[in-house]
Amino acid sequence: MIYCVEDEKNIRELEVYTLILSGYDACGCADTVEFYEKADPKDAELFLLDIMLPGEDGLSILRKVKKNSIGEEAFCYCESLTDVTIPASVTGIGYSAFDACPNLTLTVTAGSYAETYAKENGLKYQYK
Repeated sequence: MIYCVEDEKNIRELEVYTLILSGYDACGCADTVEFYEKADPKDAELFLLDIMLPGEDGLSILRKVKKNSIGEEAFCYCESLTDVTIPASVTGIGYSAFDACPNLTLTVTAGSYAETYAKENGLKYQYK
């Protein structure tokens, strides 16, 4: 899902329309209140954020969304890394965040995003 947060209705509608015509799932939000009501960080692939929104701005949204995520190559090629505990509050992990970490075991909470990530990517994991 691509989330477009834009207070200018014409721009927002054009962005969403173009993305949908191009084959993407897209959702438009007029402000941060609507974004927080509609957005599911677990299914977000991209955020198109207006920086100058009334009230809370796009950069603030970005900081909040990234707060509960692990970056694309956060631990990539850390061959000596053996254990990482991922809090249940984490709602995003970059696709290759743990690439080339052969000795790694993730400690996760049952039912969490981290557990799903570990299963889908064939990583060793244990429960807290």
